[in-house]
Amino acid sequence: MARTTAGELIERFASKLAYVHLHDNRGGQADLHLALGMGDVDIAAHVRELRAIGYNATITLEVFARDRHYLAYSRDALRRLWDAAKINEGFGHNLTK
Repeated sequence: MARTTAGELIERFASKLAYVHLHDNRGGQADLHLALGMGDVDIAAHVRELRAIGYNATITLEVFARDRHYLAYSRDALRRLWDAAKINEGFGHNLTK
């Protein structure tokens, strides 16, 4: 049975997508809610996919850490990724990291 990727889900449900929860993670069954860049999720690719479908709604960062600096770091990282994806809009899913 093939697994559906996040990118495929973004594309398939583009017209219904109204709210995104975002965090990094590492492989396995645990949902770790890591700061962006601390796991192995290709956050940049997902941000590009969201921009490619014209998403312009809420993105909630789900960073579960006692140190609030991780949340601030993730906010700043998301802003950089979002702005970089805007520069490259129109190129769809063929963007490089």
